[in-house]
Amino acid sequence: MVDDVKPFKVYTVAELMAMPEDFGPWGEWRFDPDVLVLVHDRWRYDVDLEEIDSSAEMLDWVFQIHRKGDMDVVGFLRGLNAVLYPQENYCSWGEDKRPSGSELAKAFAARMRAAKS
Repeated sequence: MVDDVKPFKVYTVAELMAMPEDFGPWGEWRFDPDVLVLVHDRWRYDVDLEEIDSSAEMLDWVFQIHRKGDMDVVGFLRGLNAVLYPQENYCSWGEDKRPSGSELAKAFAARMRAAKS
């Protein structure tokens, strides 16, 4: 038996619906709702989410960030997950989908603005 395994909590649908949405920042990454990009401030690096319309484009960005060497890849993945919901919108059940990154990012920006008001 592994000693460091922690039990996980099972949530009801009502509990999940009541949870606040994660608007970041995610590690060294944040979402800029005005231009619909994920921003890495330390490196002044932007990823235009409006251009991510396929799982291949998303994966390409993941490996581009990874190859930079010292960028926060986990934070980047968390940001992609929060804004674009890749499991649902890009590749659920192993099926490649073609969502509009632009529409997903705009919807997230609207929810972000509404949560702040």
